[in-house]
Amino acid sequence: MRITVAPVSDRHALRAAPFVVTVAVSAYSFFTPGPDLPPDVDIWDKLGHALVFAALALTGLLAGVAARRLAVLLFGYAVLTEILQAVLPIQRDGDWHDVLADSIGLAGALILGVAAAQARDRLSRSAVGSTSSDPRRELG
Repeated sequence: MRITVAPVSDRHALRAAPFVVTVAVSAYSFFTPGPDLPPDVDIWDKLGHALVFAALALTGLLAGVAARRLAVLLFGYAVLTEILQAVLPIQRDGDWHDVLADSIGLAGALILGVAAAQARDRLSRSAVGSTSSDPRRELG
């Protein structure tokens, strides 16, 4: 059996870098032991969860991950982080409300990201169509 690996272009690596960094930062924040967190984090906790997952979704889309695949993977990540917080000895608690907040941020960002990509595609198609060199168009 021969395994081949497709080369990764510099451009693709640059597009993926923000997503990789966002995943790393989110993992660090989700698994930092409880006492090391600032005391006022609880006030903004759910908003923070939503924003982190919105950032993960948008950087994932920019990296070229398909929206459906990204939705499944990031939802799984949300559930997994809460399970691990509940079972690891890091003085954190798993909370289904956090998964809900994660899902809201994820869904909102995916909806906006996909809509923006579709709008961009429509604009680029109409721009290509309007610059056509069809002589009948010029006589119009």
